Amino acid sequence: MKRRAWLRQWQRLAGAVPMAWLVRSLPLVGGAAISCAPGPGPEEVFLDLALDDIPDGRRTATRLALHPVEIRRAGREVTAVSLLCTHMGCRVRWFPTRDAYICPCHDGTFDAAGHPISGPPTEPLDRLPVVVEGDRVRIGPWPRPEQAA
Repeated sequence: MKRRAWLRQWQRLAGAVPMAWLVRSLPLVGGAAISCAPGPGPEEVFLDLALDDIPDGRRTATRLALHPVEIRRAGREVTAVSLLCTHMGCRVRWFPTRDAYICPCHDGTFDAAGHPISGPPTEPLDRLPVVVEGDRVRIGPWPRPEQAA
């Protein structure tokens, strides 16, 4: 086989592989469709935890529907805040030496309660609903934009 023919054959094969993937991902024609329904949105997802699993007096970072969240517990009182900056949605980090959350994108700073103290953010970090019933804690759902703040 000559080099040119060999290259053409590999070109066809290289084009066929992505096409095979695309065809498999499309609904079947004349048959049952492949389910393409999205998973639950963040407004439908909850965290269900045992109260004892949340360290008392500490900040615990976790995720709720892929969104970073921080849970704080003081005795039986539990709060949860979004770790997404209200300015542009970058992830904020807690800096205990400064007693503040800091956004690395535009140097926005929030106090320990999540209220903006400097930089571009004007809104506090979003709080998530928390329900404590007996020894269980339910956090969520993620606030809708009209519920946030």
